Amino acid sequence: MYKRSLQELNEEIKICSRLYPEFAGAEPLVSSLYKARDSFAKKPSQPGPINLTAEEVQKKFAAGSPLIDNPVVGKKTFLELFRVLSPQFVKQEPSLKNTLKEVETFLTEFFAGTKGDTWQVRDMPDLISKMVEKTPVKTDLTTFITVFILSSLFDLHYNLENADTIDMAAWERGNCPVCGVKPHYGLLKDKEGVRMLGCWLCGFRWVFPRLQCPYCLNKDMEDLGFFTVGTSESCRVHFCKKCSNYVKIFDLRDAVAEDVHLPLRNLATLSYDLYGLKEGFKPGSGLQWVTEEEQNQSAN
Repeated sequence: MYKRSLQELNEEIKICSRLYPEFAGAEPLVSSLYKARDSFAKKPSQPGPINLTAEEVQKKFAAGSPLIDNPVVGKKTFLELFRVLSPQFVKQEPSLKNTLKEVETFLTEFFAGTKGDTWQVRDMPDLISKMVEKTPVKTDLTTFITVFILSSLFDLHYNLENADTIDMAAWERGNCPVCGVKPHYGLLKDKEGVRMLGCWLCGFRWVFPRLQCPYCLNKDMEDLGFFTVGTSESCRVHFCKKCSNYVKIFDLRDAVAEDVHLPLRNLATLSYDLYGLKEGFKPGSGLQWVTEEEQNQSAN
């Protein structure tokens, strides 16, 4: 879903650098990562849940269950892609060489300690916390690597080309109707400001009420709000005082094209995540894009 060619991704990277100057320094690394991913040997996709009938889909939605109950990725391909991406990090930051070797050793041992050939995405918080505990890698880089690999591998396990044809009207929850994960970002489109949430794992987008928290489903306007950073309003941090969560929303109402690559927009605005923490909110997705030091400083 919403796949991009390498050329389209590079064009989007340049746009992000213009919109968010702080991202310009990361442009070489991000470009090299997408290039390395593009060259990664793809494996045949496995049949996905789109074979469900309309009646089966509506039954799952009525029960609050996404189309994929338990998304998994191959442990072997996870490690293979990590080994492809790792040199790109080292090329940009040579001091990471030994750290990433330790991460590779950790991942090998971690996956060896679990059963089967696949690994459940819902266990990602455990993987990230243990990686931070057992290796020198920091939380922000751990999240970056893990999310980049998982989202890249998702298409290797699921054939979701027809997901856009499914009637999502019965889905009234904030988590992804396809794979079930909680969103970290979304967008506003059209002059009416329709809000769509975006899935960081499978890339699916779905309409969600603008005046409702996607995490606790709160609709009390006194508890809902947003803030921007500086003079730019291209990215808004929508927050809920009831559950103290936030979601990043990219304002594309006046944009020429609404089909932007949300994962890249997210990477270009990681400073907004830090501001969200400083304002007393946490990411509803559970994804920590800032370091432990930054988290501690925001709490003081």
